[in-house]
Amino acid sequence: MGAVKSNPGPPMTLGNAAAARVRLIVWSRDCSRQVEPEPAELASRYGAEIAVLRARPIAGTGTPPSASA
Repeated sequence: MGAVKSNPGPPMTLGNAAAARVRLIVWSRDCSRQVEPEPAELASRYGAEIAVLRARPIAGTGTPPSASA
């Protein structure tokens, strides 16, 4: 019997990220600069309902960045 797949939920928002106390890592593709902003500060500045656009696995681990916090 094959693996059971669940339906994806709604996208993570800045408010959800702040409440879950996840670690966000943001970088520029152009200059490779990396920063780790505080989700609560971003939610306060831009609004708690703004979606976190992408979550990619950490290189070599297969683990999404939010799960490594």
